[in-house]
Amino acid sequence: MFLGSFEVSMDAKGRFTLPGTLREQLAGDNASLMMTSDPMQDCLLIYTGTQWSDVIDNYLARPNTDEVVKAFGQILMGNAQQVDVDGSGRMVVPPYLRKTGQMQKKLIIRGMGNKIEVWSQQAHEQAEQSRQALLRNPASRVSLEGISY
Repeated sequence: MFLGSFEVSMDAKGRFTLPGTLREQLAGDNASLMMTSDPMQDCLLIYTGTQWSDVIDNYLARPNTDEVVKAFGQILMGNAQQVDVDGSGRMVVPPYLRKTGQMQKKLIIRGMGNKIEVWSQQAHEQAEQSRQALLRNPASRVSLEGISY
């Protein structure tokens, strides 16, 4: 399970060093990592091959005649690219995904259970402010009933 938030820097070639704790968890499945755009947020997603297969199977089980489902798949699958972690623990964000994800030098890497999110620092700060505002709204608390933390 991927957990935690990490600040990293991306170089001019689009490379960043994957945090050690996440890299260790990927070690068994890193030959088939997939990176894609998140259809719902301004970030990129990284899945292991196994997790990616589960995501695709789940998507393909939905009717693709629904325009929302179709648009979701076009972004998720249409932007997907295989990526690798090199011997130094670096990963390259492909040029197209750098552009669509608005990636800049400062990145935030977040472990989110079954996937890893890659955010530009600016987009992450904006999204975090929106999340905090949403959670502070008393009407939102109904969705969280029964969750203990």
